[in-house]
Amino acid sequence: MRSLVQQIRIDAQIVIWLDRTAIESSVMPDAVPKPTDCVPAVEPLVLLIAASLRRAGKGVRLVIGNGAAKAIDHGLAALIARAIATRTTPLVGHDDSIDALAARLSVRRDYLAVLVRLS
Repeated sequence: MRSLVQQIRIDAQIVIWLDRTAIESSVMPDAVPKPTDCVPAVEPLVLLIAASLRRAGKGVRLVIGNGAAKAIDHGLAALIARAIATRTTPLVGHDDSIDALAARLSVRRDYLAVLVRLS
């Protein structure tokens, strides 16, 4: 991705300049490269995203769009609730290891680690 991005500017909006030739070569890696001596320079692809800075307590947050969610993602909300509930489980449980805790909760160990990191 870093090879695609030429420049990013964040102010009243987010402006991202993408290298069109890098996009083409990443999408079609088997394409025959064109000689660069007779090819005119290709203008970058420019993405504009509306954004603003808003106060949030003592800090400032970057709000993309108008800041209003179109709909609540119930799956994401349930995942965050489960992550928060899982965070306190090792503190109050009597499990000897992470594997024992994962077995007691009937989840895989790596999924348990994801929940703890998410919380």
